[in-house]
Amino acid sequence: MATIIAIAQSIRNDRRRSPIRLAELQQVGESQVPGLAVVIVGVRKDSQSYESMKRKACAEVGIRSIDVDFPEQISELDVVAKLAVKGREPLFQPCTPKVCLELLTCNGISIEGKRAVVVVLSNMHTHDSDSIIREADNVIAAAGQAKMINCMVKRSIDVGTNADDDPSRRSGVGPMTIAMLLKNTLDDAKCKITQ
Repeated sequence: MATIIAIAQSIRNDRRRSPIRLAELQQVGESQVPGLAVVIVGVRKDSQSYESMKRKACAEVGIRSIDVDFPEQISELDVVAKLAVKGREPLFQPCTPKVCLELLTCNGISIEGKRAVVVVLSNMHTHDSDSIIREADNVIAAAGQAKMINCMVKRSIDVGTNADDDPSRRSGVGPMTIAMLLKNTLDDAKCKITQ
């Protein structure tokens, strides 16, 4: 089975070979250098680790990394107002679902006609969730809480971020998600520059 790290490295290498290079972008002005902003509300150990990986990956391919941090107590309305994003449409498929599909595809796993279950925190309140999970062909764990799935599964992808100090329990698709963020950022910059 292809590893998450290997697939992420392949995506990053592809982005490095992209016709958009930092030097080329700087020739048309700094405003044309692509930037990737990540908005963090509150302080979580797992988010800080993800941010650090994202900043490093941006530097590798010449993307400006923009950090926007808000206190945990801020309301959703205040975040939207401060970012002035109200009414904007997303330009790309969200990265985490895209990464899950990429991971399955790279491993030759078809999803057509298969039963999939996405486990989120609210599944704690689902009646007999273990039997639903056991019947699934593919389980995506996105609860952000360790040890939520307590039954055997056929196949699973852990996309949750858990602040767990035990290295044997650390997992997730962070490296691939970051690589996909970079890919989306560069693809968007390329479209804008060539218009």
